[in-house]
Amino acid sequence: MVSPLPDCGQAEPSQQELREQLEDAVRVAERFTRRYDSLLREFQQDMLNTSGLLDQLNRQFGWVSRLANYSMGPDGFLQVTTVSPGGV
Repeated sequence: MVSPLPDCGQAEPSQQELREQLEDAVRVAERFTRRYDSLLREFQQDMLNTSGLLDQLNRQFGWVSRLANYSMGPDGFLQVTTVSPGGV
C-alpha cells in the first residue's frame, strides 16, 4: 500500500484537481499490481502442475524414447526387424 500523499493545500483548485488525478492513478496502479500478482501466482502454480505431469509421463513412458534412441538407424529412421516363428 502506498503511503498517504502529502497535502497539496486547498489554495489552488488546479492543485486539488491534480491531487485527485494522482490519487486515482495510484489506486489504478495498486489494482493492476494486485491483478499482476494474482496472475503470476496462477502461472507459477500451472508451471508446477505441468512440471509434475511431465515428470510423471517421463516415469511412465520414458522407456519409449529410450527404445527409439536405441533403434535409430544411420539414416535417422527406426530400424525394423521382422521376426517370424518357425523361420519362415
